[in-house]
Amino acid sequence: MAVCDVCKNRFEEKEAKFEFERLTWRLKYEKLEKCLCANCAVLAVERKQEGVYFDNCVRCGRRFDLAVDERESEHQMDHFHGKTLRDFWDDGPLCADCASEKLFTQGF
Repeated sequence: MAVCDVCKNRFEEKEAKFEFERLTWRLKYEKLEKCLCANCAVLAVERKQEGVYFDNCVRCGRRFDLAVDERESEHQMDHFHGKTLRDFWDDGPLCADCASEKLFTQGF
């Protein structure tokens, strides 16, 4: 059993993975940088806590912090039909810069 870095409760990682991926759209439990139970992981993502979830952009290859790039993209994409960063992840994760470029060049 694992111990959550935040709440210090013991949890089964397999169950946490299932619950986290069920509750978060297009995110993978393995991309969490901390050992978190499902509840703490979901809350961290929802609250856009930095240093928790990282991914690699399929377009440019840059490793990015989801919280940082989601906040950055909100300012640009919110003005375009309420799109969020993960709305551009049909072909895989995109950083804010590549998602913005996709929006402007392909007219998502």
